[in-house]
Amino acid sequence: LSRAEAPAIVGELKMPGFSTYMHLLDSGHLLALGYEADDQGTFAWFNGIQLQMFDVADPTAPALMFKKVYGTRGSSSSALTDHLGFTYLSDRGLLTLPMSICDGGGNGQYGKLSFSGVVALGISTNDGITELGRLEEAYPSGSSTFYYGATCQDWWTNSSSVVSRTVVLDQFLYAISANRVRVQNLNQLGTDVAIVDFPTTQ
Repeated sequence: LSRAEAPAIVGELKMPGFSTYMHLLDSGHLLALGYEADDQGTFAWFNGIQLQMFDVADPTAPALMFKKVYGTRGSSSSALTDHLGFTYLSDRGLLTLPMSICDGGGNGQYGKLSFSGVVALGISTNDGITELGRLEEAYPSGSSTFYYGATCQDWWTNSSSVVSRTVVLDQFLYAISANRVRVQNLNQLGTDVAIVDFPTTQ
């Protein structure tokens, strides 16, 4: 991009799947969020949520360093289509992602919902992508079974999740959804510190 009037491709890396958001960790490393894919030759089925870390220090030879996949077809996250759902604290190497994880799908078949909430991840260029824990926030009763419930059918261009935003303050993780804010200690994920329900309109 040194010449704005003539951008040029200097390197490439071909792999299954695609990214919908990329975050520069430092001058030589890139973290990408997107979907894994089942290659069918002339097309591909989008599949589970994938996180990938790339070495881009040499732009002529980008390389995949680490990869982690969650769920199968139908898995989704608000961060996949809205970068404000992606919360990364570089000084702590901490990433919190809202997720709806569906398992048991693949080859064009949707999976079944196995987890809804937030996944906390450690991000390190040495150690890769490590899960630190989960904060669960279930779908409200009465949610559309077309999108959620026994079968997941969330489409990749409209990816969403119950939790839309996360905030980290000191050691506390705040999961913000349309109905409430759930707070848990990052050192004890799974146990609520506080829940603040939003008033319902009449």
